[in-house]
Amino acid sequence: MKTALRALSVAITALWLFIATTTVSAIYSATMISIEGVDVKGYAEEDTVGIMVNITLYNGGFYAITDLVVGSEVFLLLKPTRISASRTEVPSVGPGERSTVSHRMDLSLSELASDEEVIRILVMNDTFLNLTLTISCTYAAIFLARLDTNITWLWGAPMSGLRVGSISWGAGVISVPLSFRNNSPLNYTFWLELLDGSGSPLGSSDRFVIPPGTVFSQDIDITVGGPIPPAEGRLICHMLMGTTEISLEVARIGS
Repeated sequence: MKTALRALSVAITALWLFIATTTVSAIYSATMISIEGVDVKGYAEEDTVGIMVNITLYNGGFYAITDLVVGSEVFLLLKPTRISASRTEVPSVGPGERSTVSHRMDLSLSELASDEEVIRILVMNDTFLNLTLTISCTYAAIFLARLDTNITWLWGAPMSGLRVGSISWGAGVISVPLSFRNNSPLNYTFWLELLDGSGSPLGSSDRFVIPPGTVFSQDIDITVGGPIPPAEGRLICHMLMGTTEISLEVARIGS
């Protein structure tokens, strides 16, 4: 992700230089527009991973910069889907004015939870995302400028490479070998739950706290109220990130 952030910072600076040099042939004062700083940082908040871009712009020209828009979209490449979109608008940066544009690009797992295929990919697979950044503005109320840039971003999954081993049965207990690595910057808690064929709960495991970078490999015991093994059942993994809970089926038992 650090490589993508550095690339994004360079791309934003290049875009503004291009905008300035494009308009200079028409308006001399456009050369007095400058980028005083580009700060790009990644962050993680509960179930959200994102990028914050702060662009400090100084309009040293004679005319106003209007309709300044920074827009971004994030696409999942493994299943071509737009998974995030955001837009930041600045109405005007007048002559002699300095403005800092703050643009957030959020990827929230809770907002994607309704699409089971997408959330399963993001939770269990390290995968490439495509970030499209657009910057547009009007200078001197006449000249329009718009540019797009694309950056590939490697997503680290919270349960990367999740595998369920051979489930064993004991007196009132099932044991589930589970392994994965948390390649995301997210902290979360998870536990396993066994449901019968009708979806009624049969038992749950203890809860496990998983910080970023954790390599998990352990046999997880679930105390079961009912016949062992059940004629039919589903093993559900619950992830709790702050106040957000995501539940995914990880194995089936019986027919």
